[in-house]
Amino acid sequence: PELLLKKASLLGLQANYDEAAKILLSLNRELPNRPAILKRLVLVFEQARDIGKAAAFLRAYIKSTPENLWAKRKQENFTAIGFYDWFLQYQLDVINLIHLLT
Repeated sequence: PELLLKKASLLGLQANYDEAAKILLSLNRELPNRPAILKRLVLVFEQARDIGKAAAFLRAYIKSTPENLWAKRKQENFTAIGFYDWFLQYQLDVINLIHLLT
């Protein structure tokens, strides 16, 4: 896992976000909720301009490391652009819709 994590980091530095994301998503399935993987997923999807996925992994990262200063600042940045609050409301709306349909 460590070697794959390093490979994903290098791919991210080379702006090969799709390949980096594939590796990180695979690692996250094998080793769920590991902060090092979640943080890199936030960064990769943010750089790939997929803010929805970045926010989802940021939320998971915050759950795994609630006192992390980087996570709090990233959440503040997402909130400042109005995205993080929108994303949380969207998730609640989806959950409510699922409950209505079941």
